[in-house]
Amino acid sequence: MSAIYNEKIVKLLTELLELYKIVNKPTITQRLQEELADTKRQQIYKLSDGEKSSRDIAKIVGGISHKTIIVYWNQWAQKGLMFPAQRAGRYRHAVDLEEYGLDTFCDDVEQLQT
Repeated sequence: MSAIYNEKIVKLLTELLELYKIVNKPTITQRLQEELADTKRQQIYKLSDGEKSSRDIAKIVGGISHKTIIVYWNQWAQKGLMFPAQRAGRYRHAVDLEEYGLDTFCDDVEQLQT
């Protein structure tokens, strides 16, 4: 395939993604608010970047077991809010919370990681 053809495909996919986000933003926002009802869940979701293990996240957040994090991951994956990462046994969030205006706790997460 030519480079021009590839560029067109990327451009179309980018446009489709943007339209999808616009059309589905209210639904996605509502689902996130329901699932991430407390600060700990929000922190766990934000920290689930596919790189950190459930044990890593449990240490960062504190007051929650790594087994509970795995339960959350599985629940969120079933609802399309999380995907298995390339590294086995780890998950990554499907949605950037900042993009949906749900980043009120992001500063807290960044402080926890230091």
